[in-house]
Formats: sequence, C-alpha cells, structure tokens
Amino acid sequence: MSVSTTAYSVDAKTLKKLRDDEENFALLFEDDDSERYEFDSNIEFYVSLFRRAGLETAGSSIDSAAAELEDFDGNDVWFVAPRTVKKIVAELAATSPDELKTQATDRHGATLAQDVVHEFIDQIDDMKKFFNNAAEQGHSLIFSEG
Repeated sequence: MSVSTTAYSVDAKTLKKLRDDEENFALLFEDDDSERYEFDSNIEFYVSLFRRAGLETAGSSIDSAAAELEDFDGNDVWFVAPRTVKKIVAELAATSPDELKTQATDRHGATLAQDVVHEFIDQIDDMKKFFNNAAEQGHSLIFSEG
C-alpha cells in the first residue's frame, strides 16, 4: 500500500488558526486554491535521494518517519518552520541535477532506468519553485500523508 503526501504552504496567521482548531485542516485540505506540492506516492524516493546526496535538512523535513506527527482525520500531519524551509531552499540550490542523478537508485540501491531518473529529477524543478515561494513569503509548510 502506498501513501500520498502533500505539502501545503501557509502563513503564520493560517498556521495559528490550524493549531487553534484542527477542524480548520479540512478547509485547507479541501481548498483547491491552497499553495501545495503533491509528492503523491514518490515521497520515499525523494527522502532517499536527498539523504544520499547529503541534503539532510531537505531529506529529514519531508520524511514522516523523522517528524513529530499529529493525526488529523486519519492523516499524519507534520510542520516545517519557515527557517527550515529556507535551509531546504539553500540545500537544493547548492545541488545540481547532475549531482542528484548520480544518487538516484531504488530503495534497494539498484540503478534506475535513465528515463525514470530524468522524470524524477525533472519534477524537482517544480518542487524547488514551491519551496522557494514558501521561503520568500516566510511561510511554514504543513505535510499531510495518508
């Protein structure tokens, strides 16, 4: 069974509302206009890739196994502070796609087909844009996995 992971970018006011009343999470998750990045079921690949490439902040921040999880309606939820988002941005900016390609393997360490590697690496550009936008706005991230 695979899980689907989504990251949401939220300002401090929205984060406070969410922490004050968890019912507000439903509004965030159902809002089609919310700023989000859909990792879908590929999150484990990116956690492994970032860690193998030495991007510890990025790897641990997106990893539910390394997070302090809260439960909301059957989903695991965790938070990433704005200063950590800025560290993720810095790590990703300092690492080239070619460097990441050399670290791309499956969870058993086997080499992946080049077309699969290119597909995953190409998606990192969109991920970087999401993280950059959040950092520029001073937003926190909320991850939901379920």
